[in-house]
Amino acid sequence: MEIASLAAGGLSDRAISDRLALSVRTVESHLARIYRKLGVHSRRDLPAVLGRS
Repeated sequence: MEIASLAAGGLSDRAISDRLALSVRTVESHLARIYRKLGVHSRRDLPAVLGRS
């Protein structure tokens, strides 16, 4: 949820990885699973799905 929120807020994968002390690849993997579970195709769609539109 935290990664999804940060991505929806406009942070890049690199910025998210720096903030959470994760590798960029880990962030990318989490986002891929989040997109699949939420039925979205990009971070542009996340705010609407997370109720931030």
